[in-house]
Amino acid sequence: MEILALLGTGIIALIGFIVGWKFSDFLIPPRDYWTKSGAAMWGTKLSIAVTGVCVAIWGMAALIAALFG
Repeated sequence: MEILALLGTGIIALIGFIVGWKFSDFLIPPRDYWTKSGAAMWGTKLSIAVTGVCVAIWGMAALIAALFG
């Protein structure tokens, strides 16, 4: 059962990363319009995506706790 929970959490985390990365495209302009360094912009995009992962894992943990806790 733990393996299924870990597998589900991994899949949800991957989906959360992809959704967060795509969402950051709406908040950060295309590279042609960047006034900051590329590293700062990539760092911002990555932090938004990692936040998506954290929220997805938190939601998955709450779901597992509600179903099996």
